[in-house]
Amino acid sequence: MTREQKEKMDVIINFLRENQIASYLGYKGGIKVNPDLYIPKHKIMVKISEGKEKDDIFFHKVKYKYHPLFIREAETKEFVLEKMQNLIIDLMKQKQKRYEKMKGNS
Repeated sequence: MTREQKEKMDVIINFLRENQIASYLGYKGGIKVNPDLYIPKHKIMVKISEGKEKDDIFFHKVKYKYHPLFIREAETKEFVLEKMQNLIIDLMKQKQKRYEKMKGNS
């Protein structure tokens, strides 16, 4: 992990801490992929990009059960943070729709 990639990861971790959104873990188990950061509450796996082939393998192993988020070399810290925020917002909207649907059927 380069210094720049570590800074991008730190931006995400600080955002999660400041907003008390979710606990986060360095992930070392479960399925046979190793994300750099795992957020269990929202099932988000953050991975620092390692190239198209490795990223594709990771994506196809986790896409049905988890929400992958890649940090790429060319992305700025602000863009990475915005991606994380947008993903969490989308997941919260999905949960709200499911809740409203369930409540409407009662």
